[in-house]
Amino acid sequence: QLSLQIIFNNYTNVGYQASDYLWLLIDPRRTGQFWYLNTLFFVGMLYSIFKIKLNFNTRQQLVLGLFMYGTVALLRSEGLYFGFIMDILQYYLFFAIGDLISNRLKDQRFQRYYASKYVLAMLIPVFIFIQYYFTDINLSHKSHYFVEHHMPVFYLVVALTGCALSMNISFLLARLNKMGFLKIVGFHSIHIYCMQIIMMSMARMVLVKFLHVPSVPLLVILMLITGIFLPIIAYKFLMRVNAWWLFSLKKPTAQTVLQPAYINPTQTLKEWFNWNRLR
Repeated sequence: QLSLQIIFNNYTNVGYQASDYLWLLIDPRRTGQFWYLNTLFFVGMLYSIFKIKLNFNTRQQLVLGLFMYGTVALLRSEGLYFGFIMDILQYYLFFAIGDLISNRLKDQRFQRYYASKYVLAMLIPVFIFIQYYFTDINLSHKSHYFVEHHMPVFYLVVALTGCALSMNISFLLARLNKMGFLKIVGFHSIHIYCMQIIMMSMARMVLVKFLHVPSVPLLVILMLITGIFLPIIAYKFLMRVNAWWLFSLKKPTAQTVLQPAYINPTQTLKEWFNWNRLR
């Protein structure tokens, strides 16, 4: 993505140069959304070391995550910044929470609670209330990151409430067997994440510079659609031409690249993405 942004500097919103490759390693937030992959890699690696080599259990990992979260809050309160290390310290806690609750989430005895409409009814007003004040505080300080950087406890509440609502809706949709296309999007979430900005930038150039589409709302809708579906199409094409190495260190088996049998997209999507088999 960074290479393409450098090549097409005259067409992108932000100018990049070769020296920006270094920031991908030491401070990836300066180059866009890939800070997340950097953080996920190092958090996963550290978590594995503590779990396997040092025999930390899930509760000890949680305590370590809380310590890291408090550390990054203290560093920010002192105006200190250490690049990619800040995100590792901040998000290790969420990794630990996920590991702690994972077995309980898979327990069939509790599925009806996770998919409860009553839980949804309780979460929605709480979510709206929290999001309103979260946004209001950030806007009043003219910063997207004020709450995250200066109100760590409130930010933790914001994040966990959003996670709870997302999981509740997911369990509910699964139980009702509704909106099956979301399973398709979810299956390809990492492929969408890696290619979304590239595809949306291409769509923006075509729509604005060549087709001269003037409507901003229409542009937003079309770019969101292309940002979701073009990466899926691209992934399917790349797998067809044996370019699996773009996404994995090991060649995936048919079972790992095919969607589950319960997915039932429209006939058009079946024809486009060939859900039932991999040629």
